[in-house]
Amino acid sequence: MIQEHPDIVARTGLQGVLTLFSILDSTDRGQSAHSELSSSHHGALRDFRMARRDRPRGLHERGVLIHIDSDANSRSNLGIVETDGLTVGVEIRLFDALGRSLAAPERMTLGPWESIQINDIFAFFSVSGQRNARIEIARDSGFGGFFAYASVIDAESGDAIFVPVLEL
Repeated sequence: MIQEHPDIVARTGLQGVLTLFSILDSTDRGQSAHSELSSSHHGALRDFRMARRDRPRGLHERGVLIHIDSDANSRSNLGIVETDGLTVGVEIRLFDALGRSLAAPERMTLGPWESIQINDIFAFFSVSGQRNARIEIARDSGFGGFFAYASVIDAESGDAIFVPVLEL
């Protein structure tokens, strides 16, 4: 039986999307639910199912970015991208080199496929820059996934290094 989830239906226009959550764990149920949808929705549902099935469970539920610097010679930016076409809420925390929290956590919500960039993460948290800090980021709401990265930019040359998120 197909049930509708108003939040997802409103965002995607797909009818019967609540069955997607049961599809993640059962191919047989997924196939029968898939066949109950109108033909115009088959492609979108198949693409959604494949994206979720191919992604290991818990991917980027929580991650860390290291080598975050900000001083007279450099600054660090943070980028976050929603990867599943759904909404995701994340909590961002900034720590010094010894693991001490530098500020209260910040929350952000990203819509489907949204990407954001925070220029100068230390200024965003209203703290003084320092070397070898780290950022921890964790999903705290929503069904979407996310990828995060930092860039550490050299003040003199403008050259940047890419720092991918590492899963915790």
